[in-house]
Amino acid sequence: MLPPTSALFATILGYNPIQSILPAEVLSALPVAARDHLLSREFFPHLIAAPLMRGLSVSFYIAAALSLLAAAASMLRGRQTYGEQIDESTARSAMTPRPSRSQAG
Repeated sequence: MLPPTSALFATILGYNPIQSILPAEVLSALPVAARDHLLSREFFPHLIAAPLMRGLSVSFYIAAALSLLAAAASMLRGRQTYGEQIDESTARSAMTPRPSRSQAG
């Protein structure tokens, strides 16, 4: 029996895992039309499409809500700076170019 993750990847690749999921005795007992329908390439993807899309939608909505919650928490935290505070004179002297060693000597 295939694990659920393997069944999903098999479906994406175009393989129908129903044949490996159902025992051979069950498949041989089915009418030919039903067996052909179960083993067609369209059956399994259509079977899992709606639940898969619902699960993806829910997970994306939860991710968006948590992102908004994190943004709100960050805004409520206020402006905080880390590192040393630099006054204007130190900032100006740090931005003025210094002569290179070849120009100084």
